[in-house]
Amino acid sequence: MRVQWNEPGAIMKALDAGAGGVIVPMINSAEEARAAAGACRYPPDGYRSMGPIRARVVNDEWRLPLCVLMIETVDAVRQAEEILGVPGVDAVFIGPNDLAASAGLQSGYEGKHPEHKRLILEVEKAARAHGVTAGIMCGSPAVAKQWGEAGFQMLALQSDTQLLTAATAEIVTEARTLLAR
Repeated sequence: MRVQWNEPGAIMKALDAGAGGVIVPMINSAEEARAAAGACRYPPDGYRSMGPIRARVVNDEWRLPLCVLMIETVDAVRQAEEILGVPGVDAVFIGPNDLAASAGLQSGYEGKHPEHKRLILEVEKAARAHGVTAGIMCGSPAVAKQWGEAGFQMLALQSDTQLLTAATAEIVTEARTLLAR
């Protein structure tokens, strides 16, 4: 479930509804990272409320949901060491298209422009230094291979809407072929 981290209680609401973790977009500072991680953790490690039911009835794995922060701007890359050093951050996910736009570069998953690639790899390096899982949107298996070889561990191939659109087009094409007589 994707939520705006700064919406009052949005992260806690998503977790109380049963999400096993959250991906928090547009994190640009360690302060924002602390706010997101704190919303994912119960005291004394954070400030998440116990909620009406969930915290009392689920096993311990639900007490530690995944806190995944998105780094999508040049400013965030500059602060990646501080952001990823925040306790409670489990993973970082790079939005390569937003990052390219932030740098004034053409978007793309591959990091074709040397500066785009450098920014992406800088985040992976900071993640590795802090023991945080590094992820990135890839768009294709070939790009996933490229970023996997660069050290990324969480590789998203397509969005759910892209997968649904492709599957729907395939079904429609097959149905038209079978029904054409």
